[in-house]
Amino acid sequence: MSMQVFFAPLEGITDRDYRKLHRAYYPGIDRYYIPFISPTQDRILTPREARMVDNSFCPDVVQIPQIMSKNAGDSLWSIHLLREMGYSEINLNFGCPSGTVTGKGKGAGMLRDVDALDRYLDEIFNGLESGERISVKSRIGFAAPEEYDDILKVYRRYPFCAVILHARTKTELYRGDIHKEALAQTLQDAPWPVCPNGNIFTKKDAEAMQNAFPAIGAVMMGRGLIADPAALAREEDETARRVRLTQFTNDLFDAHLARLDVRNAVAYMKDIWFYQMHRFYDETGKYAKRLRKATDVTEFRAAYRAVLEDLPFTEVETIS
Repeated sequence: MSMQVFFAPLEGITDRDYRKLHRAYYPGIDRYYIPFISPTQDRILTPREARMVDNSFCPDVVQIPQIMSKNAGDSLWSIHLLREMGYSEINLNFGCPSGTVTGKGKGAGMLRDVDALDRYLDEIFNGLESGERISVKSRIGFAAPEEYDDILKVYRRYPFCAVILHARTKTELYRGDIHKEALAQTLQDAPWPVCPNGNIFTKKDAEAMQNAFPAIGAVMMGRGLIADPAALAREEDETARRVRLTQFTNDLFDAHLARLDVRNAVAYMKDIWFYQMHRFYDETGKYAKRLRKATDVTEFRAAYRAVLEDLPFTEVETIS
């Protein structure tokens, strides 16, 4: 596959332990986007945020931190801080569809008021310092695809280093197909690189996207890579894939047990396995149920090892 692949930021999942281990076990991702930090008027990073953007943890990985804020001044403070930490690109989040986020006017909530979006971006680009590069991850509207005409007009005014487009509205969440006509509209005379995101679960999906839109140089994958960390590498036989996935899962669990209590470490791994079960054929659902019901380390290890040892692989087709 000639184009690049970027790993989407998934809040609560693609933390620094995940990024480091995925890179070690499944090389091939060109960039990892870091789940958002949300600056406030206090102008400090929380301990969670500081850990999230600590780029000394895996210095060989190209990582892009993401900011989610509706206040340009707070955002600029974060951009300058992250640049001082060595990051060459900072991504602005206009795509998160969570109701708790959009209700505060953040994430995809920024798309509800196009004039306010324009003012925000104008202040950002007027306040940048030398070497600070800005990309954006966006949806195509808040309530309706027709909103995108005005949003795109605003975007075309600014020198982003890239636009990552999830071609759905906020209200569509992750349902249905993406609006490919919006992607085509963006690519037409685009003044910056365009990277599609959404409904790209497999290498086959990525290749189909490139075939449909030859002008794109990269795609962003998220849930598909969580479901199948080896989605880009199919050269191994089934036994080797099982061994690698077992080692990856063991190390990921151990890394979270080392810094979280058992309840939270198990909860984190349950989030991972919600997606990874899409990679296995569990006809009766009993293996998934066993994973959900496990409450301690021994139970949970036994539950996921049973999946890895007993169940046949299946292709990831869609993830709800």
